[in-house]
Amino acid sequence: MAELTGRSPEEPRVSTKPSKIYDLFDLRSNYPISAHICRLLGISDIINLTRTCSQFSNLYKSLLPSQWNVNRRLARFVKNITGFRNQMAKSDALIAGSFAVQFFNRVSWFNSDLDITIRHNSEEFEQYLCRNEGYKVIRATEGRRYNMFCVNKIRTFIRRPPNAPKTMIQLCISTGNPVEQILRGSYSTHVINFISWNKAYAVFPRPTFVKKKGYMLQELNEHLGEHLAKYHKRGWKIQDRVWEGENPVPALEGLRLVGDHHTWIIQLDTTGIEISKIPDFVLDYTQFRVEMSRNTQNDFVERSSHLEHYHVDTWSIRGEVLRYEYLCASHEWYDFVRDRVLRLTELELFKENPSLRPHNFRDLIRNPSSPAWENFPKTARWTYYDEEIPTWYSQWRALGYWKTCWKEFGRSSFVTD
Repeated sequence: MAELTGRSPEEPRVSTKPSKIYDLFDLRSNYPISAHICRLLGISDIINLTRTCSQFSNLYKSLLPSQWNVNRRLARFVKNITGFRNQMAKSDALIAGSFAVQFFNRVSWFNSDLDITIRHNSEEFEQYLCRNEGYKVIRATEGRRYNMFCVNKIRTFIRRPPNAPKTMIQLCISTGNPVEQILRGSYSTHVINFISWNKAYAVFPRPTFVKKKGYMLQELNEHLGEHLAKYHKRGWKIQDRVWEGENPVPALEGLRLVGDHHTWIIQLDTTGIEISKIPDFVLDYTQFRVEMSRNTQNDFVERSSHLEHYHVDTWSIRGEVLRYEYLCASHEWYDFVRDRVLRLTELELFKENPSLRPHNFRDLIRNPSSPAWENFPKTARWTYYDEEIPTWYSQWRALGYWKTCWKEFGRSSFVTD
């Protein structure tokens, strides 16, 4: 028998029973020990475990409801979590700052506040915080004081519950698209993380949460030095750029989308939340480019500082046949969309009654920011084409225009779906 099986009598038999190690991670049968063990694992450890065997393949998904529970974290700041997230959906607000970092890293920092970036319905959001959540405004600061990109005001709200620590919310009122403010206004890559009403986005997850590294996006000054010191205590190392001899960071090179394969995206539990009127693809198809800042590409001797930094670039696309504003960072993609928008706008205008068309409407077609459009009453005949944006993007890529400005580094996503 030993000769037939190829195993000597002295060799032990291999057990076919499930591994006891797997039992340690079974949340159903070994809670709370399993939950505590998983909290000690980094996201890279969890991802690696999911790739070891079929028993661990669903580990990440099974941990999402408990380890990345946004409602549990928001409970520190608001009493009515559903109402608060409904207000976020209604106002197109984004949670950013240290709250988003803590959420993805599964940690809690004492005395940290809740940073919210908003453009629309800011007054209504403020009233909600005061009327429904018991907050009071203690400070209103002009955005230019902190030299923050497209920030009009920062309003600070505080709440002092009788039997609990005080909590603070900072409302960053943006003059532009909230995601544009976060992308272009952040001082380092490690803080470009944000949470919408239904999703959480970590745009540079590998350097931020696997390597615990950040790369500068602004020129260093004393104010930023305070932030660097704070995150140094929290375990992050900040560099001005990827240095020669280091492994490349693909997420820092070329054109990107907020919803691309480099980004760590978590679908949040939306039970009881009213769906936002703005579709997810408006945020997911936000295009941006990371590049070395132009003012740091001079000769090393000519610079006042030895440090360099990256720069995030993106700008808006608007049109009369688009309900929403989109962001792009490629002239090729901008021209591709603009050509179709102009053609469709002219077609839509000819569908309307001639008496309703704006004066010199042919000239207005190429000027979507003209005030004349504000007084133009679009009837029920008018068609919007926002739902075509994902299809147009696929067509643009298929035509090969993107190859002149995009580097591909493999298609595997940050975490296994």
